[in-house]
Amino acid sequence: MSQAIDDMAAYTKLTDGIFEQILYSTESELEESQKILQKIVRRELYKCIGQAKANEKRSNVEELQVS
Repeated sequence: MSQAIDDMAAYTKLTDGIFEQILYSTESELEESQKILQKIVRRELYKCIGQAKANEKRSNVEELQVS
């Protein structure tokens, strides 16, 4: 599971089941992750404190498109 970040084939095999595997794991290394997932289950979601927009620059994409 932890190697999936470097292995695209392994990453594509991860499913929503990983959520439950982490949530119900007995490994102490996953304690912080479990706290986050427990908050999600209890709908204690993070609050949005602001938004930022990236500078919108028009590119030459329209010119590159072939009709």
